[in-house]
Amino acid sequence: MLDVVGVSAAVHGLGVERLLVSSVPLEAGGGMLPARAGHPAVPLPAPVTVELLRGFHARAGGPGEVVTPTAAAVFAALGHPSVSFPEMTIDSVGYGAGSRDPSDRPNIVRVFVGTSETAASVRQLLVMEANLDDMTPELVADAAQALFAAGALDVWTTPIQMKKGRQGVLLSALAGLDAEPRLQDAFFEATSTFGVRSYRVSRAELERRVVTVELADGSVRVKVGHLKGRVMTATPEHDDVAALAARVGRPVREIYDEAVGAARALRHSPSVP
Repeated sequence: MLDVVGVSAAVHGLGVERLLVSSVPLEAGGGMLPARAGHPAVPLPAPVTVELLRGFHARAGGPGEVVTPTAAAVFAALGHPSVSFPEMTIDSVGYGAGSRDPSDRPNIVRVFVGTSETAASVRQLLVMEANLDDMTPELVADAAQALFAAGALDVWTTPIQMKKGRQGVLLSALAGLDAEPRLQDAFFEATSTFGVRSYRVSRAELERRVVTVELADGSVRVKVGHLKGRVMTATPEHDDVAALAARVGRPVREIYDEAVGAARALRHSPSVP
């Protein structure tokens, strides 16, 4: 518990906005963690550690327990996977040493604190897809909804020509790395495919905030995208626009145009609170 409190206090005290975790070393020899404190012996890496590290990049470490369940819990709760070292200006470096003294490597962890000047944050995501040529449009739409329910961030279809000149559709889903098992099940359960392809992609993202703007008849939320402190894009939430239009008895289009005007005013602002 002290470890968790200490890390949380450090993240808060240093004003860390984003915690990136590089490749995590895991025990590669198939050893066992001895029984202790009433707990039976468990294989390494510990099952709870593996579950907590879903979505993080792992590499072969040395013998013994290299990453504890507590460390994995901190990574899962506060961290984001980052296979490569992020582009940043290094402000400070911290080191922490464990009590064990293995002969094959230093038992230390290193933390870099820096400032990123990149155009946008980059997030590692997963694309999963399957070619379909024997499903009706209605069933394809149902499959898309099943993928959303399984955790997809976005789902889309692309017309394609398959073998024997058949017209087909490419069903694709974008999701976080941890959603792969759920999406794989959804593809097989909701479509007729015999195989699902998957590959990782990097997505550059603007910093997103949601602000509320006041219109003549009420307020609506607006999604705002920031780049280096400047507003790059601002889009009204359509559900708010439609609800306000229904409440005041005005056409949706009128409310939407008014909201767009307010959003454009935000775009010309240097920043939004």
